[in-house]
Amino acid sequence: MKRCNFRQIIFLSLLILSLMVSLLLFGATLAPATIADAGNIEQYTSPDNSFTIAIPKDWEKAEKGHPYGDLTKITGLKLTGPKNKDGAAITLSILHYGGEGIFPSAKEFIAHTLNSIARTDYDKQAVIAETTVAAMPGKTFQIRTSQLIYLPMKDRPPMREGIVYEIAPPSIQVGMIQEYIVIPAKKGFFVLHYGAPEDIAGEYHGVFEKVTASFQPHLP
Repeated sequence: MKRCNFRQIIFLSLLILSLMVSLLLFGATLAPATIADAGNIEQYTSPDNSFTIAIPKDWEKAEKGHPYGDLTKITGLKLTGPKNKDGAAITLSILHYGGEGIFPSAKEFIAHTLNSIARTDYDKQAVIAETTVAAMPGKTFQIRTSQLIYLPMKDRPPMREGIVYEIAPPSIQVGMIQEYIVIPAKKGFFVLHYGAPEDIAGEYHGVFEKVTASFQPHLP
């Protein structure tokens, strides 16, 4: 019977160890990337029962006051999360537009968003890409905007009688990235939105990806 020498034993041990590490990494790669990885989550169902999604439990939530909500039927949720050093917050929204009023279809919504006067990159043509979420085809694109953050105002300067003053608090303008995923449905369409200050947009984009991965529409 042939015996293995010391070098062969070391080589075989390292080979086995390498295979074990590779299998662990392979398993980690195959593990589903869901919002559950973030730990503190909860399930949310829209008031019109058009979708269910997993969201960060500790982010601020609002089901009312959506832009254009007085001009068309919108149901869903806006989330406000961490802020950057200037006080500009990360926001997520998952909304179902009923296909009424000023946005009868996804096409009108996309055109309106791309032509918004709030864009700071209006001189550039946005790239609209095809995407698929929950087996539903849609379109995704990014634009840039800015947000004015008001700073605390200290002592008011002296004012002379007989002169009308207009007091404007100090502020800072923060560059923002707005990412949209627009998904047409049998009735209306869905909009998944990620808004973030440019300096921390990459840091929290993974949360948006995991929320999007958990999206389950109840409309065909």
